[in-house]
Amino acid sequence: MDDFVIKRNTPVARLIKDFRNKRSRKVIESRKEIQRRFAYLDWRDQKKILTVFLDSCKTDWQWACGKLLYYWDDSFLPKVQSLWEFTHDIKCSWTVIRHLPLDYIVDHLKELSVGRNYYFICKRFASEGKTIPVDKARFSSHLDYLTALWLMEQPITEEEATDTLYGLIRTICIDSITTLRQESIPYHPRYLVPGALSFNQVTDAINILMHMEQFRVVDLFLEWNDAICEAITHSPYYAAIRDGHLDKEERLTIARRFCYNALPAKYKTSSPANFEDLLLPQVTYCIAPIDPTILEDPVDKETYEEFKNECPSLEHLIDELDLPPFPAINDSPDPPPF
Repeated sequence: MDDFVIKRNTPVARLIKDFRNKRSRKVIESRKEIQRRFAYLDWRDQKKILTVFLDSCKTDWQWACGKLLYYWDDSFLPKVQSLWEFTHDIKCSWTVIRHLPLDYIVDHLKELSVGRNYYFICKRFASEGKTIPVDKARFSSHLDYLTALWLMEQPITEEEATDTLYGLIRTICIDSITTLRQESIPYHPRYLVPGALSFNQVTDAINILMHMEQFRVVDLFLEWNDAICEAITHSPYYAAIRDGHLDKEERLTIARRFCYNALPAKYKTSSPANFEDLLLPQVTYCIAPIDPTILEDPVDKETYEEFKNECPSLEHLIDELDLPPFPAINDSPDPPPF
């Protein structure tokens, strides 16, 4: 019966003490228990834990920096600032960007602007009603750049808006791995045929350009996208799309292929070596659905023999699954009692 007794929680103070004492032989066990229970503890205990973890090894202070994104208190500012200046760790930089004073971020802008950090720096300034010049060279994502311009209320020319939009589409077409998690086909009849609007990043970019009043750029894009959808409806793949034989990824693959082919020449790069293979084999060789009418009437012996001749493995499958004789033979003269 002891197997069904739930273990009582160790007091938090004891866990913290065992975690800090490297000779307790309970550091790993205490760490796991503290992290498991952290979200449900009182703020006083959470604050103690964060302080202890910031003074521990890299794995621990990285965990603490992640929690400080949401459990911030200004009392942690000196520790986080010192930790960042000593390590320049990327996870620590996220906490710096979100919570340290704007003046400090400006003074360390170059060191902090790694990866996508510059985009989040722009978001931080925008959230506090401040603006900074948007440096296009610091962005690796076309969508991040558009969003930053919009948040900073900085204008964009029609030419740059067009270049940024179609540059985004080019990236989606030829680099499907990095964009995979942001791809989606909305569940709406209008989007049955895949196209550029099948990608979340593109729809987000269009919404931002509308906010920036780039209506002509959007109108020309919609005409271009309609032409792509029209081309797909006249392609050999449309029947499979219409009848629902393709999954989301296969439909998006078709969208990438047709979008890239339709891009103006100035936005194309040399096609990747495997670009011709972007269309999956399932797209070309679709399996037709089973005709439901073949199951409406009982199968007679003659039809069953025809099935066996066309598919020799059918009888073997029936034997393997230990099914009754087929066609089923009813030897009972009376109906079943139910």
